[in-house]
Amino acid sequence: MIYSIGQFFGILASVCCIVIPLLQKKRHMLLATAAVNTFFALNLLMIGESGSGLLINCLAVIQAVIALWSFEKDRPITTTENVLFLFLYVLTGALGFGSAIDLLPMVGAVLNMLTIFQRDVRKSRYLLLCNASAFLIYYWLLHASSAIAELCAVIANLAAIHKHRKDSE
Repeated sequence: MIYSIGQFFGILASVCCIVIPLLQKKRHMLLATAAVNTFFALNLLMIGESGSGLLINCLAVIQAVIALWSFEKDRPITTTENVLFLFLYVLTGALGFGSAIDLLPMVGAVLNMLTIFQRDVRKSRYLLLCNASAFLIYYWLLHASSAIAELCAVIANLAAIHKHRKDSE
């Protein structure tokens, strides 16, 4: 029963991932990002996973809440804060490391943070594609329904890369 409820949270994460790009207000996007990472964490927790993916998703919830707070206060997130979160993602991934599969969320989290520092939108899309691919493989290997969300992210990134490649020609 708990396993099924956990998989339901993975489906909710998938719905959020589909809806996030459609949201027009940054506040709503940040709330949805916090929700999707909460659903990812609950999916992993309830299917019995306690590795780096669970810890990294919990940290991502905290990061989304801080980003929302900063947005509400009209205060930009500093480079120092971003570097701190990059370090924390690697640290939490290392703390949850149990096997080689736990490298995937660590790589995904680092790639996601690198998009913040990347000014070239085209390169950011490739980093996001790699991020989604790492998490897709991770969730798929764990038989977590959250893999659906990452599959949607991979498809969306591929479509955006293709569309914008055609636009630049």
